[in-house]
Amino acid sequence: MFYGSCLICSSHFDSDSIFCEKCSRFALELVRKCCRCGGFSVVDGVNGCNLCAGRKIEFDSIFSPYIYSGSVSHVISIMKYGKNRHYASIIGDHFADLLKNKKLSPKTVVFPPMGFIDKLKRTFNQSEIIAEKVALKYHLELERNIIKKTRHTKPQASLTYDKRLKNLEGAFQIRKNVKEKNFLLVDDVCTTFSTINTIAELLKKNGARRVDVVTFARTSPYFG
Repeated sequence: MFYGSCLICSSHFDSDSIFCEKCSRFALELVRKCCRCGGFSVVDGVNGCNLCAGRKIEFDSIFSPYIYSGSVSHVISIMKYGKNRHYASIIGDHFADLLKNKKLSPKTVVFPPMGFIDKLKRTFNQSEIIAEKVALKYHLELERNIIKKTRHTKPQASLTYDKRLKNLEGAFQIRKNVKEKNFLLVDDVCTTFSTINTIAELLKKNGARRVDVVTFARTSPYFG
């Protein structure tokens, strides 16, 4: 899919990307990945990386094409904090293209829901828009109402992993039958994997057979 112009510098180019050649140099691909949590890892090991070692992983697999840094973090910030719905749509299309070699079917697509107040402030849920693009491209069922956020939570950005888990306790609820179903959980950014892990655990406890995760970007302590 041709996107027309770079989301960073607005220059026009002929490429199936969201960045021009110059700006793409600062869009780091997530190549070296932890075998357990999918985050950037400098060493390979069956027991996981510094982030996930000793922690239970509830999801079955995870894929993130980019590291949350440089050009990628810049466009995501514009999308989320600049309330740019158009960027969410373009990122969603690009992300869907990057998943062409992944086995996505048959899976039901879901996303982390926002609470009423948060969605009112931001005006849209970027993860929902990205999930819709993925579902549309691969002819998958998109479920908007299976998972509901039942209470307001503190912003996760400044919290440690353990505090994030505490913050999310009882924050989500399953509203439909999920027994024996396979799910694809779509999100924009994965930081400590606490949110996706909490949702995956909830789906599994309610009978889901499998929960695979895809996120557009992944944060790393090695890249600011």
